[in-house]
Amino acid sequence: MFGKLKLNCLQNKFQQRLRSDITKIRQSEHMLVKADKTTNIYQVPIDEYKKLLSENVTARYKNTSKNTQNSINLEARQIATSLDIADRVEIIAERPAYITLKDHKEGFENAPKCRLINPAKSEIGIISKKMLDSINMKLREITGLNQWKNTSSVIDWFNDLDNKKDRKFIKFDIVDFYPSISPDLLKKSLDFARSHT
Repeated sequence: MFGKLKLNCLQNKFQQRLRSDITKIRQSEHMLVKADKTTNIYQVPIDEYKKLLSENVTARYKNTSKNTQNSINLEARQIATSLDIADRVEIIAERPAYITLKDHKEGFENAPKCRLINPAKSEIGIISKKMLDSINMKLREITGLNQWKNTSSVIDWFNDLDNKKDRKFIKFDIVDFYPSISPDLLKKSLDFARSHT
């Protein structure tokens, strides 16, 4: 059907640049670290990355034993079984934490701040989130209070306001949102929700 078939290795500038970038990445002695809220990627010396990671892990977590992990998995299995979803819930996967760099924060060049990403979480957290989302939705309907989940919902709310020039706003930044939720704070929040629903 075909006579002599000859393959030509064609390359365009994009492929050449891609190959060059891959070579640089493989030969680099630095970690490539993504930014938290931008598309930037930074080259960080490995020792500096390990230091930042360690500082962020030890600031929020305590060292624990394998028994604690087994206990969490056992409790998660009991919850999943009681909800009749045990066949769809897996045990905690052992995956290493990593950081992203908050390059949008003031003083980033001299004192970088990081977001710690912990992918080793129990899937029961997903169930809890869905339950809490449902509770929050009911609370918003009953109380008429605002609770925004993202920037666009705040902008939509703001655009619907009358007399904007007569209003005042404050800007704040929540630091370490999830780690700051103590068991006592969660209990108080659930008691508040229970008193309104």
